[in-house]
Amino acid sequence: MASIRATMTMTVGQNRMDNQERAENFDPNRPNLNFNAIKPNFLLVKKITLQNTSNLGSWGLERRICGDRLVQYSQLGAFGVLDAAGCKALFFQSSMSYVRCALLFYFCTVVVAVSGVHLELNPRTLQNRKTGENFAVQCKIKDATQADVLGYPKWFHAMPTGADQPIPSTGRVGVKQIDPFTSNLLFTKAERSDEGTYKCIAQTTAGNVLAQSIDLKLYEKIQFFDTPTTQHPRDGSDAVIVCHVKADPPASILWFRNDQLITEESERKYKLLNGNSELLIPTFSVERDNGIYRCEAIQEETGDFQSLEITVEAYVKPEITFISPSTEVFEKSQAHLLCTATGTPRPEISWLKGGHRIASDKKYEINSQSGEMVINDVDSEDAGIYTCQAENSVESTTETVNLNVFLMPKVVPMSNVEVKKGDNMELLCKFSGGKPMSVVWKHKDMIFEEPVDGFESNLPERYAVHAEEDSLTLHVFQLELNDSGLFECVATNKAGSNSASLNVSVIYSPVITKSNDGIVRAVNGQEVTLFCEASAVPPPTWTWLSSSGSELFTDETKYFVNTSVNQLSSSLKVVMSDIQDYGRYACKADNGVGETALHSIDVVQIRQPPKPELMFENQHPNYASILIPNYAGLDAKEQPLLVVFEVVKESNFVENDFNWDSSDVVQTDLTFDSTSYNVRGLTPMTKYVFRVHAKNEAGSSEYAEASYETVKPRIPEAPTFKPFPDGNQCSPANCVIEWDEPNDGGSDILGYDVQYQSLGSLDGQSTMAVDENRWLAADTVPPNEKFIILRNLDPTSAYMVRIKARNDEGDSNWEQTFFETTAEMWTSTASITAGGIVAIVFFVLLIIFIIVDVSCYYINHCGLLMCVCVNLCGKTPPDVKAKEIALEEGQISSDEKKPLKDALQNQTDDKNDVMEETLMYGHKNEEKKNTVV
Repeated sequence: MASIRATMTMTVGQNRMDNQERAENFDPNRPNLNFNAIKPNFLLVKKITLQNTSNLGSWGLERRICGDRLVQYSQLGAFGVLDAAGCKALFFQSSMSYVRCALLFYFCTVVVAVSGVHLELNPRTLQNRKTGENFAVQCKIKDATQADVLGYPKWFHAMPTGADQPIPSTGRVGVKQIDPFTSNLLFTKAERSDEGTYKCIAQTTAGNVLAQSIDLKLYEKIQFFDTPTTQHPRDGSDAVIVCHVKADPPASILWFRNDQLITEESERKYKLLNGNSELLIPTFSVERDNGIYRCEAIQEETGDFQSLEITVEAYVKPEITFISPSTEVFEKSQAHLLCTATGTPRPEISWLKGGHRIASDKKYEINSQSGEMVINDVDSEDAGIYTCQAENSVESTTETVNLNVFLMPKVVPMSNVEVKKGDNMELLCKFSGGKPMSVVWKHKDMIFEEPVDGFESNLPERYAVHAEEDSLTLHVFQLELNDSGLFECVATNKAGSNSASLNVSVIYSPVITKSNDGIVRAVNGQEVTLFCEASAVPPPTWTWLSSSGSELFTDETKYFVNTSVNQLSSSLKVVMSDIQDYGRYACKADNGVGETALHSIDVVQIRQPPKPELMFENQHPNYASILIPNYAGLDAKEQPLLVVFEVVKESNFVENDFNWDSSDVVQTDLTFDSTSYNVRGLTPMTKYVFRVHAKNEAGSSEYAEASYETVKPRIPEAPTFKPFPDGNQCSPANCVIEWDEPNDGGSDILGYDVQYQSLGSLDGQSTMAVDENRWLAADTVPPNEKFIILRNLDPTSAYMVRIKARNDEGDSNWEQTFFETTAEMWTSTASITAGGIVAIVFFVLLIIFIIVDVSCYYINHCGLLMCVCVNLCGKTPPDVKAKEIALEEGQISSDEKKPLKDALQNQTDDKNDVMEETLMYGHKNEEKKNTVV
């Protein structure tokens, strides 16, 4: 036996292939074992490499010696299962062949080790899976390490041809590797074509092939098709409710309503048609048959069950339940017509006029659901008969309504007129619209209308009014200038009003109303614009004349004439170049009515101002008052526009070598004044150097310099009161007194002292003179504030108020003013008195009490309200009333009647006791309370 083992070991060792090569050459489509037929007594034989088929003969083996139980390949070796039966089935060449087979079987049984590695599928079966579902099968190598296996498990589909088709990693049916030992076979929305046998195969490094297979059996799940979940039969006709089911194997169909099985034997006489997929309800009734029906489908072979609820609501023909009565509306207003209808499905409302359907737009706003039609901006063409049509899928019905339109007044437009002053004029107004109607003429603040019969006219003598059926005439005699302007004819009725107007022009000769003020100043090279405005009807034509009297025209170089669009103004622009351009110009306006208007304008040539002569008027702490005597009687041609004062401290001034553009210089520009100029902002007890020059259109004068020294600080000047917003009126509740900041005299103001006193009431004219002993001091005002508010003054009274300013040098003089308080007590915010607060709290508590008491009445049948209802109004408590009704109907036995009567009597006594205690003590006994308020 040892020799045989050695021989076999040598043969196996000489023909062994590399493990990796074996894994790559493995092909499940080659003849293989029927792994499902493997029995426990079969052993996996280790691979024996055979160099050629002649070796088979030496062992007495043929290629098909064991069918699918033992398979050998000349290149890859042999995988197979060997048993005694297999050996007996072999064809041997000699008697020794049988001995060799027996020895081989014995050798394989003793020598070859049985491997513990195996495959496990989860789940183990795929029977009765539904089509369209997603599921997976896991193939896992058990009891192995990564060194024991060659690659992860692979999946194959056994085809009808006998070949095994590998499953790809992607697709609707695919393989997903989880780890080196696990592969999942994934089915996505499984189909019937996926049925069959699937194999999971793995190979160990020892040369063993592991395999497991699983059969997939699918069935088609129950599906409802062509089955609306809401179905609408017609009321009064036979109804067929459908429930179409698709399933393989076929499903049985049952019908239910209100969880009751529907059968043909029921009193309703139902019929089940087409394999129960149709339910016939004879003479469908909305009240009896509307509702929810349930269709149930069951596959007995698979146990699959599905149900579908079907809402059955019958369609009912429409019926118009309301339509607006015939109505009248005003022109230009809105007309609202309403039409409502019932039916199932809900009828759609439409409106027609003259047989034509009205479309919804800006004119007609139609709500087909509510049935309302709004006609905007109604006119005469909208009058007539309108038809309401209610329509659903069953049929349609109609009703009509008549619409009348009351027309607004219409006034015929009129044209403007021109009438000479002193002539007579007639204005005719034509109108139409619904009667009755009132028509008048209006001009400015006057109204002209025909006098009522029996009454004299109150019109001025120059005016008269005459009315006819559809017109009103206004007569104006001896026209005056104030008759010009807008005349309006206004017609009014109950639908509204309308008007038309015209402008009456009373023609007259031009009058110059505006031109250049005073003389016009100019210099050579400058453009000068002269203008004139006039009032005239009709508008005038304009002419400009030079100083020599010649007419001027636009020449695009020196003269430019421009007239406004309305011809009521004109301008002349002159480019000044020599002495002849100065002098008197004139504008002339003429409209052919009366005299021509003529207006003259003087243009003078401006020269540079002379050098100013400076004179300081007194000395002041913080400002300088300067006179320029030679400017007092200065000719207009030399008058400056500005006088410029430049000031620098003498300590910073260097004579003959000072830069007047330095930052130490303070410049003040003052307009020309023939009196004096004040330069402020100076420091007390400081010497200054002033440099002054004047400017006008022609240029600047020469500079004049002078020295000035300020004096020590003084008391401030008296403040100046600002005027009151409403004259001298002021609110007695909040009277605001304002003033301007005075000159502080060179020392900062420390504050303001304010005093006031009442001069008496204005009602009785009992005002008094100012009394120095009756001044009342107000709060001191800080220097940064320039106002004070006096409060709680007497209404309709006269007051005097005075103020003074204070600085370190002393107090200013008093400045005083007078004001009157009004009768109204103006307040900024309303205050709530203590009594008002108490009233509010009481009201809130009362509301809370009522809410709680009403709640007790409805929930617990108690409380003050319940007491009033029972004892004063005779109302029976709800629970007692229910027992009384039951007693009357005989639902309570005779034994129960007496206790009920006693209960009623006791409850009434309790209520009376509670009421008496409430009236005597103001509250109920604590034992009888069931609500706390």
